[in-house]
Amino acid sequence: MVQQIGIFHRQNGSMPRTGRFAMQLLKRAYGRLRASASAKVEAPEIAPHISADLSTFAPRPLIAVLVTGGLGDYIVVARFMRDLAAAVEDFRFDLYCPNPEIGRWAFAPLTGLNKVYHELLFHRLFSQYPLALRANQIVWIHDSVARWDLLAANDRLIKACAHLMKARAEFEICIDRHPYMDHHLANRVVFMGHRRENFLHSLARIPYRGALYPLPMEPDALSRHGLPARFVTINNGFDTGFIITGRSATKCYLHGDELVRLFKLRFPDIAVVQLGSKNSIPIVGADHDLIEKTTLREAAAILRQALLHIDNEGGLVHIAASVGTASAVLFGPTPIDYFGYPENINIAPAGCGNCWWINKTWMDTCPLGHQQPPCLYGRSPESVVDRITLWLEDVPSSDKSGADAVQIQSEPANRAGCKRSVDNSGAPRPAGTTDTPRSLTSLTARP
Repeated sequence: MVQQIGIFHRQNGSMPRTGRFAMQLLKRAYGRLRASASAKVEAPEIAPHISADLSTFAPRPLIAVLVTGGLGDYIVVARFMRDLAAAVEDFRFDLYCPNPEIGRWAFAPLTGLNKVYHELLFHRLFSQYPLALRANQIVWIHDSVARWDLLAANDRLIKACAHLMKARAEFEICIDRHPYMDHHLANRVVFMGHRRENFLHSLARIPYRGALYPLPMEPDALSRHGLPARFVTINNGFDTGFIITGRSATKCYLHGDELVRLFKLRFPDIAVVQLGSKNSIPIVGADHDLIEKTTLREAAAILRQALLHIDNEGGLVHIAASVGTASAVLFGPTPIDYFGYPENINIAPAGCGNCWWINKTWMDTCPLGHQQPPCLYGRSPESVVDRITLWLEDVPSSDKSGADAVQIQSEPANRAGCKRSVDNSGAPRPAGTTDTPRSLTSLTARP
């Protein structure tokens, strides 16, 4: 911890910011220490239930899956588990993750989901399972404790695992140094012709079935929050798991007020709805401020009905892609070719950009020392609204009308037929032109 504080101070040179960083770091360490103590007590109580589940599901294997990272990582891994289940023999899995509440929501559509536990229990319990996976930017197997004899009847699952173990040898340094080698990993992934959304699939050599994914939604979310039939959503928040000592994170676009003002001049009949968490900054001019006022189920339903979502790269963009809504995404530190969905309006950095995990404080301060990161601060609101205008003018006026809201509980249909994709240069592409087919922490287990 002392080393982290020292590194932060050398990179920022500000005693007040270093002090804030140290306090947040200590608070987080204390919380994790308490959670670890709880895990130590609860693990022996949970172990017999795992043994019972292993017997109950036989001959179907029950495997353990650890997911780390933020909201977007949960969704990307959930799609991977969806497609793994479709490609191999039937299996069940227990999910371990930093936030079991988010885990239950993101993985709820998967019939193989058994129970959800806190990530700190994984290290004490994973050896009980015949197979244990870890997933974030890479999926890899704890092969030292794998019971291949208990998986003998699962030829396709064993084959997928063999591909994962072979791939691990190529990315060992990225696994050992995660997340500090994620920048290098992203460059390799793009060079190999993949993106964040389908890279895990390539490691296991299973087909990617697309970004559409039936996340749980609240049917009456729009009426509950008094939203009109036609609206766009906007967000300027970031992953709450990061320690930020300034006003906002480097990946956030700070010209939201002017962007919304210009948008309303061009589209006075389209409402602007701001979504977000506690670190979001209220945007002047937004018609509806829903910061910290929605559940994930409500946010997904609202995004499902939005004409477009406007955001920096982050979790809500992954939700929007899952429910069939395109996003206008402003990229800065995070790599556009790695994280960008082909169906979105992916807006490249105005300046340098692509400094994701180039150092440990990239999310808090510009690695080049600029007071405001030029990658996003230099992107004019006018240029963003121009890109959005080009896209919205091609959306039929009847698209996503209020009558469609009653259908949000079902798997979202592919809406590429009524929208145009826009590539990184801003040139419109024919609808459906994609590289792939699109078709609160608790230690308690899921009942």
